[in-house]
Amino acid sequence: MSRTQAQKVRQRQVREGKADPAAFRMTWNGMNPVTKKTPTRHERASKQLHKHHARNWNQHHGDDSFLHYGPLVPSAMGIPCSAA
Repeated sequence: MSRTQAQKVRQRQVREGKADPAAFRMTWNGMNPVTKKTPTRHERASKQLHKHHARNWNQHHGDDSFLHYGPLVPSAMGIPCSAA
């Protein structure tokens, strides 16, 4: 197989006496630093319950910008209606 351009550049730098970048890479000696676990039932339910709450926080906290008084009928305002 042929070598990539990056491999050729690294080998040329090592031949010229410069530092090898592979020597600075950290090895984990077979240990995986990332552990994954499956979520519990409570974690899945909590995630579903709080889904999209940050996007729609005004709707969930009752901070409405409208005020509704009720129907505007003349009898409710104290104005007598003329009977027909």
